[in-house]
Amino acid sequence: MASLRDIAKNAGVSVATVSRTLNNSPDVSEKLRDRVLREAKRAGYAKSEASKRLGRIGLGYPGEPIKPELGGFDASVMSGVMHGVMSHGFDFGVVNLLADKRSSESYTQFFRRKGLDGVVLRTFTGRRHICEEIASEGFPAVVVGDRFEDERVNYICFDSELETAAAVDHLVHLGHERIGLCVHAVPDTDHEDRRRAFEHVLASKGLEVERDLVVEVIADINGGASAINRFMSLSTPPTAIVFTDPLSTVGGLRRALELNIRVPEELSIVGFDDGELRRYTHPIYTAVCGDAADLGRAAAAWLARRIDRGPSVEPMRVRRNAYLEVNSTTAATPAERIRVSPDGRRLGPADRS
Repeated sequence: MASLRDIAKNAGVSVATVSRTLNNSPDVSEKLRDRVLREAKRAGYAKSEASKRLGRIGLGYPGEPIKPELGGFDASVMSGVMHGVMSHGFDFGVVNLLADKRSSESYTQFFRRKGLDGVVLRTFTGRRHICEEIASEGFPAVVVGDRFEDERVNYICFDSELETAAAVDHLVHLGHERIGLCVHAVPDTDHEDRRRAFEHVLASKGLEVERDLVVEVIADINGGASAINRFMSLSTPPTAIVFTDPLSTVGGLRRALELNIRVPEELSIVGFDDGELRRYTHPIYTAVCGDAADLGRAAAAWLARRIDRGPSVEPMRVRRNAYLEVNSTTAATPAERIRVSPDGRRLGPADRS
């Protein structure tokens, strides 16, 4: 492992300048800082610093965290991580992985500059390589809500594909043949799993997956409401809808109530719940269930062990099974489909062709 003297020699600066740079001194110019950090990154110096416990764990995002289009999952994960981190004696912070990381520094250097011992990561399609790069550096990190083939990446996530399939099969068993899917417009492995399960079950039952019966929305209250508008104004509306996110499920239920659509007598709804949200709706909705806050707590607990005990800690590569809970929003297919206009007017019996 390179010493400060080695880095200073190769960067053409003094040992004192290297020390000030690595300790984030403000009196080092950006040009000089970049030169020193590039040499330290090339030498892998930051890895030797990782053993110094700073007492702080971060929740890292590849962009701005807790945006509406991310849905309620991230708020629950953040709550779980925060409680888990603090219960193990660490402070907590949120970092944007794209905001102010210098191109000249490694992720390890970036995290150490932010005063972090370890980081819980959230990621989305198109940004997964960031998690793999962090893992390749050996910095203590674990991804929540996604999974990786790369064995260096630690993760914990839901495995909801089988239970989503069970939910769709439940609707088919009740007699539903025209079933809608409302899926999150921000792709990740969880929602891709649920979409794949939906399509697989319908295909296995000889039912067509029609383009107008798959709607992508931002997974929030308004997204779920807009999905109901689109589905129920079709010339042949669905008799059941599967929502892949909790907030869109609640938005769909609310909009059905506003349109005087009786659930489940006139429309069956299956949703997803990563907490206890279903307990607060009327009727209590049938859901594929998990606990996002528990994922966050478990990730924080593992990370605390990894920081305190080092690389000897068993890697975390965990899939928590979701489960199907049948409640009060699913029933047999109605004898007559209803149809409404986008402005909420009932249009009479729907076309059954």
